Amino acid sequence: MNLSLLSKKHKSTILFGLALFFVILMVNFSLAATLETTDVLGNLKTDFAPEELVYIHGYGFNTFSPVQVDVTRPDSVVDSGITISNSSGGFLFVYQLDGIVGDYLIEATDGINSAQLIFTDAAIWTTRNDCGTSQQNVNQYSPGESVYINGDGFNAGNYNWSIKGLPGGASCDNSTIVASGTTAVNASGAFCFNAYTVLSDDCGEYQVKFDVVKGDNYRVVGNTCEDDDECGEESSELICIGNDIYNQTSTPGCVGGSCNITNSSSFVSFCGNVTSSIFCLGNYSVNETTTPSCHEGGCRNETTKVRELCENGCSNGQCIEDEPVCGNGIVEQGEECDDGNDIDGDLCSNLCVACESDKDHDLVCDTVDQCPNSKPNEPVDQNGCDIFQFCGQLTCGFNCFEADWRNNEETNHPQDCTVVIPLNNGLEQQPICVPTVATESCAG
Repeated sequence: MNLSLLSKKHKSTILFGLALFFVILMVNFSLAATLETTDVLGNLKTDFAPEELVYIHGYGFNTFSPVQVDVTRPDSVVDSGITISNSSGGFLFVYQLDGIVGDYLIEATDGINSAQLIFTDAAIWTTRNDCGTSQQNVNQYSPGESVYINGDGFNAGNYNWSIKGLPGGASCDNSTIVASGTTAVNASGAFCFNAYTVLSDDCGEYQVKFDVVKGDNYRVVGNTCEDDDECGEESSELICIGNDIYNQTSTPGCVGGSCNITNSSSFVSFCGNVTSSIFCLGNYSVNETTTPSCHEGGCRNETTKVRELCENGCSNGQCIEDEPVCGNGIVEQGEECDDGNDIDGDLCSNLCVACESDKDHDLVCDTVDQCPNSKPNEPVDQNGCDIFQFCGQLTCGFNCFEADWRNNEETNHPQDCTVVIPLNNGLEQQPICVPTVATESCAG
């Protein structure tokens, strides 16, 4: 289009429309949903160790909305879950790796906003004197044997590696790096190289590190010794066995002229069982599940929330399936209370409207309480009257003898009230209606 052929008015209109288009485009771009992955400490990372927990963070989603999270594994199996976004449109979803090496695709959506991210689960292992598969992993060596470091599932690039003796006397090389270097990994993501030859004075436990986060351990046995002191000092660490924490103790010793390490473990604590609770959040039923687990010698909890929208409202954590029914004991949408009965005048009316005042605390609403001065916790009838107030309101004719205090007599001749003639200095007074249980004291 040649703008020079247009009038100033048309030029202004076109330029304004273009400016508005770019503003809308920039706003939509700035609000796009995004994902990132971290470790348990919140450090950003996209490469994880086998069986590590992946913390998936989402941003820019609708607030307080269910978010569907799908994780497609390298074997094409899709693991799915639902989480709830917070007041700023963010969420946290925790994913447990299970040792399948390769690239994982995360897809998250709230039905309107969507985001994707890829992370990697890579692994290393050691073999003896040559390369080998992960099924040929070797964790015990003798002096003179070569330690080969193998790996798979890595991105192409250069990676630092090291072999270090474990601290605390678990190794003859206490916290000492015995070998290190840099290795290039090609596009296949797999590698293998000869890293180290075990020396005659090596003994105990050694840790192999590749790219800082990938690790494997091996033990050196068979080197000569004369006493236990030559084999190092005892050490211990907290480890996980299932959902339990154990204290594992490594004790080096000289046995038959060779250094050997004996491991023993003792129970420390249990990380707990899975717990769940169901509650209402507005018109949503929320099922919150907390799963405790043991990781690297410590306990941690993973909490997930599944939310269901209730069309007829939510009560006690459950969706109300039908229209509200007053008197069923469930406070449903549109009800202030529901005490499970249809009695009018108690603290919840037969229309499920809450009583505003009960000054004498007798559980009878003041609007219908005929005896508003009852003592607290004193038994009263449906009109709020205790038996003394009930009988005292009656005349001394037949209605006194026929009165039924709580309307619960099984005969036609109730005995709740009776007539007495009080005496005053031996003189008879006006007859009064009193409770039968108090006849003697009133007549005296």
